[in-house]
Amino acid sequence: VRQPLVVPSSPWGLFGGKFVGYSKAAFVLWLLRSHTSCHRAWQIEDDVFFTGPWSALFNAYSADESHIIASTIHHPSTSYFAHERTCFINITTRCRSAEDRSLTAVVWPLLRMSHAVASEIARALTTQRAKGFHEALLAPLCERAAWCSLSHLRPEHLGSMVAGHSSASKRKQSPFASPVLARRAYHPAKCEADPGLGELARTWLHLQQNSSM
Repeated sequence: VRQPLVVPSSPWGLFGGKFVGYSKAAFVLWLLRSHTSCHRAWQIEDDVFFTGPWSALFNAYSADESHIIASTIHHPSTSYFAHERTCFINITTRCRSAEDRSLTAVVWPLLRMSHAVASEIARALTTQRAKGFHEALLAPLCERAAWCSLSHLRPEHLGSMVAGHSSASKRKQSPFASPVLARRAYHPAKCEADPGLGELARTWLHLQQNSSM
């Protein structure tokens, strides 16, 4: 299935986000149209760095049937989230919880999603007149669907996972704290910070493959 076109002025445009190139919306639409061959799929931004073979991460969650696997950030009622103002799960209901006014935001550089969630996003955007940036809208939609489950990426798989659009200064910052741990995901890992990241990734892959033999 070819990558779908996302129209910026459509609900999918706001969901995808101009500053991140609409890739999240394109991924959801792709998954929606790939259901005959793909029931779940991972989306990995190109600046996510994993210190080991990616198969190790995928296999660790192969038995987990959750509809969403990702890191999240909990925003209580006293915490402001930049994208909450434009986030509605339908034409009148804001994304914040009606009970405690909290909001769960998904950290989307590294995420697994089910086809069922892709269908729910499409239904909400097209028939319920939901709207919102993907990191703000996804968890509230799942929380309000009785069938939907969200699991967190486990601590043993996370090095540093920072959300948000990278400014010019942040693009030059290394995501790696000392020591760098094996089989951990780091984000953002930009070539501006270290032009040798590609070779470093191959080194980690080689080391981890040898250690598992």
